Amino acid sequence: MMEKWNESGYGQQNIKEDMWGQIETEVAKGWFVPSRAELAVFGGELGITSMNYASKGLSSKIWSSSQYDTGSVWSADFNINLKLSVCTVAGNTTVRLSTTY
Repeated sequence: MMEKWNESGYGQQNIKEDMWGQIETEVAKGWFVPSRAELAVFGGELGITSMNYASKGLSSKIWSSSQYDTGSVWSADFNINLKLSVCTVAGNTTVRLSTTY
């Protein structure tokens, strides 16, 4: 997915505003965009629901690194408890980085 992005496979890029431009430095430090499975485990283990996601500093919808098709990715929708849904790569969805330690 990143190779296609780096080769402009998803269209024209705006490095200062696109997701990769915003997170590249943190990725170099070991942070990553979690997959849909990782987001599901994260939400389930922490008991995140539609009633408490905001108090945990989360947005209602979070992008995953799991691609659905050429124009869409999987996301976690905490506004509907923990529903995995599909959103377009051109959408304005929050990205939450993860790390392991």
